Amino acid sequence: MKWLIALAALLLLVLALCLAITLVLFKKVVFRYPADPLGEDEEAPVRMSKSWEPYRDTFQQGKRWYLRARRERAEIQSMDGIPLVGRIIRPEGEPVGCILLMHGFHGSPCHDFGPIFSFYHDRGYLLLVPDERAHGESGGKYITYGIRERWDCLCWCRYLTERFGTEMPVFLDGISMGAAVVLMASSLPLPENVRGIIADCGYTSPYDIMRHVLRHGFHLPVFPILGMAGLLCRLIAGFGLREYSTLEAMKTNTHPVLFVHGLADHFVPSYMTEQNYQACRAEKQVMYVEGAGHGLSYLVKREECEARLEEFLDQHRGQAETAEDNETEIT
Repeated sequence: MKWLIALAALLLLVLALCLAITLVLFKKVVFRYPADPLGEDEEAPVRMSKSWEPYRDTFQQGKRWYLRARRERAEIQSMDGIPLVGRIIRPEGEPVGCILLMHGFHGSPCHDFGPIFSFYHDRGYLLLVPDERAHGESGGKYITYGIRERWDCLCWCRYLTERFGTEMPVFLDGISMGAAVVLMASSLPLPENVRGIIADCGYTSPYDIMRHVLRHGFHLPVFPILGMAGLLCRLIAGFGLREYSTLEAMKTNTHPVLFVHGLADHFVPSYMTEQNYQACRAEKQVMYVEGAGHGLSYLVKREECEARLEEFLDQHRGQAETAEDNETEIT
């Protein structure tokens, strides 16, 4: 009898410990990310993740470019009533199209896209760079890993169409969580002038990425922590970890997609992009970059990435969406 009591006490202790860990992780990865004031000091150091530190000078240059650009504030409301804020950066002449840039988890437009702003701008594209919900100046208490953000992406697309007309070609570009957002948004009724999607190091679902990070990032057991986290997400934040996935979206997507992923990415493993690529039924291309960590493909192989991006944009800017199967893989 004593051993049963001891076993029950041990199980309760383990469950209590798992619950405590789950609550800490839930607060860290689902609650609003504290704003990182950009300020107007061009030389103030940008906040960097450890893996991006070797490219600090490049990101610093991107920040300077962003602060010197003529930025116009844009404000909309999400479908569930959350105020969303972004910035519009216009090219020198008439824009040849627009690129909607969706940043990653705990990221910001200036940080995640700083190195590539000038590339798009110099080629005549108008840029719309929103703060995603629960980030920066946008409202919202919870990060939902694409479940709610995909609808925000749709709202921004409609804003662009209403403001700049249906003739303006629009491309969606997302990195990390932002890549999952634009891929999930592809299944929604996007305006007809959305010409294509660029998805850099996106995951397949909130459940899949949390499972991977628990195992390989925190070295914690998936059971029962992920189940507890899923329950908290549903009860508190109002979304399910298995509610939707990029794989589901790719089965009905009709927009051309350029997938990009670094093969040295340990945060979002490249096999997730491979799964997204295989699930995609629309015209698709994939570019894998040797030696590139999370979100670093553009910096590791800048010239190759720019050539692929320019080819993709030029190919689809002037044509309506197509479902023709045109597969290209570059490593």
